[in-house]
Amino acid sequence: MRTRLKRWRRSVGSAAVALCAAAGLGGALATPAAAAAGPTPVTSYTYTSVAGDYIGQGKAGTYREPTAKITLTGDAGAVRIRVQGTDDSWDVELAAPKGDQLRPGIYRDAERAAFRTGRSPGLDVGGNGRGCNEVYGQFSVDQIATDASGAVTLLDASYTQKCESATAQPLKGTVKYRALPLSYTYKSDAGDWVGQGKSVTHTGATSTFRLSDSYGGGVSFGVEGKREYWTAEFRPPTASG
Repeated sequence: MRTRLKRWRRSVGSAAVALCAAAGLGGALATPAAAAAGPTPVTSYTYTSVAGDYIGQGKAGTYREPTAKITLTGDAGAVRIRVQGTDDSWDVELAAPKGDQLRPGIYRDAERAAFRTGRSPGLDVGGNGRGCNEVYGQFSVDQIATDASGAVTLLDASYTQKCESATAQPLKGTVKYRALPLSYTYKSDAGDWVGQGKSVTHTGATSTFRLSDSYGGGVSFGVEGKREYWTAEFRPPTASG
C-alpha cells in the first residue's frame, strides 16, 4: 500500500487536467459552502444512428427531463429505461449474463435481452414501435447503484446496437438516470514528465474513483484504471496574518 500511495502522489504534476468528480464518493468533505450542494444529477437519453439502421432511421435525438418523461425499472440483473418525448418513444433494456448482475464495465457480444444465451449479456433498444428480432452489439456501464430492495436508483450507460446482422449499420446511445458526472481526463504536451505526452480519459466503465478529505482542509481525488494511477489534491489558500 505504501508503494501505491507514493506512486499516486508522484503523479501530481504539470499535466493539464480536466477534472470532473461525482459528489459523495468519499466521506464528509471540507469544501467551501458554495460547492456544498455538489453537481446536479442528470436524467437523459441521447441516440445517433446511421442511414440504414432500422431503429434510428438515420436520425439523432436528445431527450432530457423535464421536457421528456424518462422512467427506469428493474434491478441489477436487468434494467429497463422508457423514454417518452413529445412525438417519440424509446425503450432500452440492458441485462447482465444470466445469474449475474450489472456492474461498471464493458459488456461485449450482447444478444437480444429476452433471448440471451449462455454467458452473453443482453441488449434490446426499440424506438417508435420498431424493434429487432436479433441483436448484435455491446454496452458499457459507467455507474450503477441500487437501494435496499435491489431496485436500480442510478444508471449511466452507453450502447451500440446492430439489428438482425453483425454487419448492419449501428445505432448508438447513452442513457443517464439520476447520474452524476464521473470521469477524469488529462492531456499533456511532449516533454511533460508526468503525463508523458499522452491524452487519456477514464470513466466508470474502465476505472475506479476515490474522493476523500485531504490534510489541511482540502480534497483528494484518486483514479485507478487502464494500468494507471492518478491523484489530484486541492487545498484552500492558507490564511495570512
